Amino acid sequence: MYNVAFLLNFNIFKWLGGINVIINLINCINLSKKKNSIKFTIIISDKKLLKKFSLPKNVKIIENKEICNLPFLKKIIDKLYLIFLGKTFFLEKFLIKNNIKILSHTNIVTGKKSYAKSFIWIPDFQYIHL
Repeated sequence: MYNVAFLLNFNIFKWLGGINVIINLINCINLSKKKNSIKFTIIISDKKLLKKFSLPKNVKIIENKEICNLPFLKKIIDKLYLIFLGKTFFLEKFLIKNNIKILSHTNIVTGKKSYAKSFIWIPDFQYIHL
């Protein structure tokens, strides 16, 4: 079973398109035949922010303010670890602790030697132009 996590380290009310894409992706995969082989996790700074959204029942929500917004010194340490060791330090510990194998639709790189793989999401900026 794959544990796929989405790290919501952005303001979900200022960028509704981001959270809608993630929720729709989860719903589409839940309709497929492989829904039992994928476990979904959403990492957010405050669980109360998700009350307005209808999430499927099989989505685990982890509330963690520090991972969603790492302090400056910890960001520097993670970047140095990423450059020299090929993986982060604080994020890596969090991902291992929660058995998260894939970090999807994120702006955070986990590194080549990381326990978990990250799939970077580059938005198309249509929210600026429209």
